[in-house]
Amino acid sequence: MKHKYLKGSYTLEAAVIFSVMFFILATLIFCIFYIHDCAVAQSAACEAASVGTNFIKSDERKKAAEIVKDLVDGRRFMGSRNVKQRIAVGTKDVNAVWQGTYPMPGFSTGYLFGNKFSVRGAWSVKVLDPADMIRKIKGIGDVLTGGND
Repeated sequence: MKHKYLKGSYTLEAAVIFSVMFFILATLIFCIFYIHDCAVAQSAACEAASVGTNFIKSDERKKAAEIVKDLVDGRRFMGSRNVKQRIAVGTKDVNAVWQGTYPMPGFSTGYLFGNKFSVRGAWSVKVLDPADMIRKIKGIGDVLTGGND
């Protein structure tokens, strides 16, 4: 008689363990998708800011950054909603920001975080003018050497 109780207890333990494991696995998958979207937002911001510094003229920098902005659409993100991009091209630097919200299902996340996590990626790159830098170095060299080659 005691042996029959043991077999039933294994069934009950397995039911509880598999139920808990299912929710842990589902939470892990949602967290991996969230981390993926954070990485995509950071990558897009870095790419847009870096491409924006490759051109000499300011309007060309802005066009290149806008092309990257158009290429990075919602299909790269796995779950984020309301993704907004902002690119600011200046004379000294290029700033890019991607941000959105990631909905996370569940009672506990709704209670603690409002069922939404913030996805944000930002990058800033300083614009360098190599021709201007070479002129400055040659000018300093001329001052140090007295203008003699």
